[in-house]
Amino acid sequence: MRKAEPRYTVPSRQYFSQNHIPNAFEKAVNHVRSIITNECKSVRSLSFTTDGWTSRSNESYISLTVHYVTEEWKLRHITLNLEHSKDQNTATNLNNLIVRLIEKWSFCKDIPMYFITDNAPNLVAALKKVPDGYTWQHLRCVAYSLQLVIVDAKKSTSNLEALLIACKSIVGHYKRSSTAKARLFELQKKENISPPLMLIQDVKTRWNSEYLMLQRIYELKKFISANLIESNSKIDNLTRDQYSTIEGLLCVLQPLYKATNDLCSSSFPTAASIIFYLHYIIETLRDLEQNNSNVRTFASKVSISITSHFPSF
Repeated sequence: MRKAEPRYTVPSRQYFSQNHIPNAFEKAVNHVRSIITNECKSVRSLSFTTDGWTSRSNESYISLTVHYVTEEWKLRHITLNLEHSKDQNTATNLNNLIVRLIEKWSFCKDIPMYFITDNAPNLVAALKKVPDGYTWQHLRCVAYSLQLVIVDAKKSTSNLEALLIACKSIVGHYKRSSTAKARLFELQKKENISPPLMLIQDVKTRWNSEYLMLQRIYELKKFISANLIESNSKIDNLTRDQYSTIEGLLCVLQPLYKATNDLCSSSFPTAASIIFYLHYIIETLRDLEQNNSNVRTFASKVSISITSHFPSF
């Protein structure tokens, strides 16, 4: 800037942190408040999603998002707060925090409210306490429960964890080695796959990443096998039986993957789809139990886990 326009003084860091950003934030808050004031005066119910999060510095935060349908039948969702929770996250403290946030945005407490959370015991307990003057109901996140279904089924299925570790090892090899990655791309280009596909690593906190990892490994199995064999890599290639197991696992996990993605949508009301998706998953699993010997056991474990997590279904 000194060369482009010497007369211009670049604002200091303090200007942005103490003036510009706070002013911009205040304008955004006022804009959101005006939207809520205009649109929520005629709504008949409100839905909220809330979740807890811990930063790398071990500080706790609580998010709150409101969902409603406008008079024009448009589905609206607005993230209201990411609140730093300074107190211990007990059920009572969380309950008080949620009530304070609702009152901060001046929502009418006379209409029904619905809260969707994961299965964290403190959040579940917090939302069981309905304050005086409020009418609200707590619902557990179905997509989160479906992830727990998969976790429980994996724990009770022998040899599955060893296969997943082997898959993660292969993905890690291509993430670490630029030479191996380049060769994997080269093999794909020879088959006219453009752009070439990269392997996907499973991330414990990211839903469906395990399914996507298995799907991509199976999709690139020919190229992975060729590269690992020609390079004399220390990474073990998967056997034919292991690839056959992956194929079966994808058949089991696919309906749960689709259900999780669709039920996390914010573009349409999802509650009405829950029963449909559970039926869809159960019927798919029954068919696999009868006709796919490779994953009969795992499909059965998933069915049992669904019954456990959705006892009223």
